[in-house]
Amino acid sequence: MSLARALAMPFQLSSLLLVAFIALMAAFCMAFAHTVTLVVIFPLMFLLSWLNKYACALLDHAANGVIAAPVASTDMLGPFGGMRPLVHVALGVAIAALLRFGPQPWGKYLGLAALLLLPASIGAAALRQHSFDAVFPPALWRVLRGLGFYYLPLLAAMAACAAGIWWLAISPLWLAVSYLLMALLWLCLHSLLGATLYLRRAALGFVPTLSPEWFAERDALEHERRRQGVIDAVYTSIRVSDVPRARAALLAWLAATDPGQHQADAQAILAKAAHWPEQRGLRSVARTLVAQFMTTRQLPTALATAEAALAQVGDFELDSAADTEALAQYALACGRTRVAQQLRGNFARAGTPTPRGGSAPP
Repeated sequence: MSLARALAMPFQLSSLLLVAFIALMAAFCMAFAHTVTLVVIFPLMFLLSWLNKYACALLDHAANGVIAAPVASTDMLGPFGGMRPLVHVALGVAIAALLRFGPQPWGKYLGLAALLLLPASIGAAALRQHSFDAVFPPALWRVLRGLGFYYLPLLAAMAACAAGIWWLAISPLWLAVSYLLMALLWLCLHSLLGATLYLRRAALGFVPTLSPEWFAERDALEHERRRQGVIDAVYTSIRVSDVPRARAALLAWLAATDPGQHQADAQAILAKAAHWPEQRGLRSVARTLVAQFMTTRQLPTALATAEAALAQVGDFELDSAADTEALAQYALACGRTRVAQQLRGNFARAGTPTPRGGSAPP
């Protein structure tokens, strides 16, 4: 979630339709404001409540890494259904009252301090979905500390939004257009704050639903599930003495996965194979893995796999003399003298070598 994508969210079709409807209805209501004031207040209250609830939903989407704007629903209509959208309306009224009627100059100082803390208050309420966090000092400090330098651009954005709304309020534009632009500025401020929370999620201790970490964890679980399926297929083939089929399954798995994952996969596969009743299964799996890694010149992975196999089966040997000598030479270059000696000694004691990729004796 980038800041540019966040600022584009209010201009998506689902958002524009809602904002246009609210602007038109608000302009229609204001056309009768001088004659039936009391009747106009209630529709305006519902419209503003709908806009504010939608702004909170937009903030939540941006904070959780969702780039699609939320779709307005009837649950957002009306002043009821949750205190979180109302708490900042109440705070806004309190700030305005302090600035206008509070004891001077302390009223202005307190009002200015409250304005400076407004982005932190909105962010604090969004992180844990608790309305009380909007005025809870530790929650506010957590947001201020987590956002760090990013808080200054947010304050600048809030000032720009306020200046834009003030200019639109006194401009000669058609009311519906003014209200439309005001609502878009308000939504942009919330989407920008949500994207900033997403970008600073680590410092804030916030876990979004669609963070890169979430995607990585999901992909890792899916990779582990598919790897376990391959392990089960290999074990089934080993049980019925169909070693070529087991080798084919392993080679297909290695060909379909990223080489950067091969070492971790090989260690996981050998760890599972170590618990199989037939030791020949571990030997066949280890030989297949090491031979493939030697073929693809993944010498570090081949050496790590051979060391893991030797730890499980002390007399483990490779399939071919060429692989044995090449891996032993690499082990010596890496300072693994004992491993090199084991590989050479085990292969010499095994007798006649089998061709690379062929079926080794159990």
